[in-house]
Amino acid sequence: MCIIEVTNVSRSFTYPTNKGWNFFMRNTFTEKKAVDNVSFKINCGEIVGYIGPNGAGKSTTIKMLIGVLKPSLGSVYVAGRDPFVYRQDNAMQIGVLFGQRTQLWWDLPLIDTLNLHCHMYRLSKETYLYQVEWLSEVLELQNIIKVPIRQLSFGQRMRCELAVTLLHKPSILYLDEPTIGMDVIVKSSIRDYLLKINKHDNITILLTSHDLVEIENICNRIMVINDGKLLFDGTINKLREEYMPNILVTLKYEGTIENSMMHRLNNYTEVAQRHITFNINKQKEGLSIISDLYRYCNIIDLQITESPIEDIIKELYKRT
Repeated sequence: MCIIEVTNVSRSFTYPTNKGWNFFMRNTFTEKKAVDNVSFKINCGEIVGYIGPNGAGKSTTIKMLIGVLKPSLGSVYVAGRDPFVYRQDNAMQIGVLFGQRTQLWWDLPLIDTLNLHCHMYRLSKETYLYQVEWLSEVLELQNIIKVPIRQLSFGQRMRCELAVTLLHKPSILYLDEPTIGMDVIVKSSIRDYLLKINKHDNITILLTSHDLVEIENICNRIMVINDGKLLFDGTINKLREEYMPNILVTLKYEGTIENSMMHRLNNYTEVAQRHITFNINKQKEGLSIISDLYRYCNIIDLQITESPIEDIIKELYKRT
């Protein structure tokens, strides 16, 4: 079931342009398209990564989805409603977390902020108590829920941010750089929490991040935007197949490899004696070559390495 539908959406901004003496005589403006004819659909329960360089149009897209900005052209529907027209109704269905902005009160414990949000979202006592208990368990908040926020670590504060964002049981979660500045351990914990939440409530997650490894680990689909245009929309496997299908094979063997077999290896490099690396296209000859190597050679060790997601995205930008 489709929960987010964006159709031919553009959003333009105008800003004054200084053109010498003419600037003092009349106002001159330049139009900049932050989002240019973007279309996509997101189904309930999907975890979608939305990536692109700074200024690509990610934040502008999210602001249109949450109802802060109105599209210049096209239409946006979230849960069947225009989020700009029905902004208050839309707010009840979504949770928004910006990694560099906080919803927490610095000198108050988390439980006080949760109480405040309970009244803001007009939750029943039963719903509120259930959510606090469940979020405390999933996000491991039992020992910090009554501690002033200023006394918590960065990772603990982010867990508190998630609790506030999820208190009213939103059906859609927008995350903008939620793990910025975190170490590897905290990032891994946040990723696990998000996957649990997604599985428990079938919540739809739209995640923007410059950490492409994080995107790869959590998202089952990615969208790539640059200069306001949507360049790619699909799975990470599809992205690899289209832009960097080659894989690196590292091979250790005993004895010899026949010349006819060596000729089939693409630009192999001899790392050490009986230790070589080579690239193969897994879509074309990959499986057959590896199968023949096992059949005709005495292999000690074989490792397959796919291209890093960062390299694939760079290749995509080069081609577009």
